[in-house]
Amino acid sequence: MRIFCFLVLLASVSVVRAESFSADILENSPSKKLLFKFTRAEKDHHVVRTYVDPQGVRAALEELDYDGDVLKKATLVQDQLGQKGSITVSNGRINFEYTKDGVTKKANLELESNFIVTDQVYPFVLKNWGALMKGDSLTVRLGVMDRLETVGFKFFKENDETVDGKPMTIIKMKPTSFLIATVVHPILFYFEKDDAHRLDKVVGRTLPKIKTSGGKWADLEAILKFYPLAVSEKKESTDH
Repeated sequence: MRIFCFLVLLASVSVVRAESFSADILENSPSKKLLFKFTRAEKDHHVVRTYVDPQGVRAALEELDYDGDVLKKATLVQDQLGQKGSITVSNGRINFEYTKDGVTKKANLELESNFIVTDQVYPFVLKNWGALMKGDSLTVRLGVMDRLETVGFKFFKENDETVDGKPMTIIKMKPTSFLIATVVHPILFYFEKDDAHRLDKVVGRTLPKIKTSGGKWADLEAILKFYPLAVSEKKESTDH
């Protein structure tokens, strides 16, 4: 089940979206081996999210189009698996399409007020920071392309702790379904305890896969360590 973990906003609510940034996707082990690099860039309400391995070979590509702050379409090309999909939001409906092994399947669902996609998670958390700090639990419906449906997740504050010498606030993202929770581990977001609430890292399921010793692709639980893009790169990617 592909549910990649980070960066999103409510489709029907006006929220400032996340700025351009990049991340190293590291092995969740003491070695913290570099597995992939992730980059998000936005220009003219079009977002490109790219995942490449250390040799520069693309593992996956996501593209999203917004009308202001409202999601209109999200597409995915999963290069590792040879699969692709899309989510289109129109006239109060969510249209799913996913192609696997040459077979395309579709689904059409009613748009719910708390629907989000992966690119919208971070702004959603920032918008609701006050409620989360008060101890509220916030529920969303996350679009999952390969399942042709939305899946319930809840966000809540886990705790405060010092990580690598920095005070951090940890927000947990957990499936609302007991059955799904048995196969999808919670995702942990580590925010610096400052006025900007900068996202330092995320620990959990990623979009790229990892190849097993048997040569098969498996889900990857990893660390995503975030960095802002260089000023010149950020200006080029966001200048309208």
